[in-house]
Amino acid sequence: ELTPILKSFIRAYPRISVQLQYQRSNLIYDAVISQKIDLGIVAYPREAPRIEVISFANDEMVFIAAPDHRLARKSIITLSDLNGENFITFDEGIPTGDVVRTLLEKHQISVKLQTHNENIDTLKRSVEVGLGVSIIPRKTVSEEIKKRVLVAKKIQNIKLERPIGIVLARKRALDYAAVLFLDSLKAYSSGNKLL
Repeated sequence: ELTPILKSFIRAYPRISVQLQYQRSNLIYDAVISQKIDLGIVAYPREAPRIEVISFANDEMVFIAAPDHRLARKSIITLSDLNGENFITFDEGIPTGDVVRTLLEKHQISVKLQTHNENIDTLKRSVEVGLGVSIIPRKTVSEEIKKRVLVAKKIQNIKLERPIGIVLARKRALDYAAVLFLDSLKAYSSGNKLL
């Protein structure tokens, strides 16, 4: 999601140093509130008394499997197809993983949890080598789909989207560089041409 924005921003403003860190969302909220960072980007953003949220994007969630997995060959995937499957997901406390677990519980789908972690790349590699299947945002597997190392499919009759938001400290004045970066994020999310 951020790669085209970062490339465009760095080309347009080569003297501005953009520092990007991957953190759990609770740590991002804390860093924004304590003004250790200018802004954060989180899945399933939530407003709070000291946090402002700007909508950024929605990611479609899809079923993924290794190409040789039996479900990868099915033309239609239903949630009930996941019953009894080896499953790989995010750690508890990571909003995307929590939403997937809630979805499975709500529909009484019983999976065999093989592994869980907080890193999307590790999760994808685990599915790729055949340790199990997963449900993750489509945009995170676009390269793997092109390379044909993973298969991604919509789950029939389930509309599952992961909202992404920009979080800022309320009433905090951002410096000029942060304002420029925020404007780039907003332009991208509204479908306008990047810088």
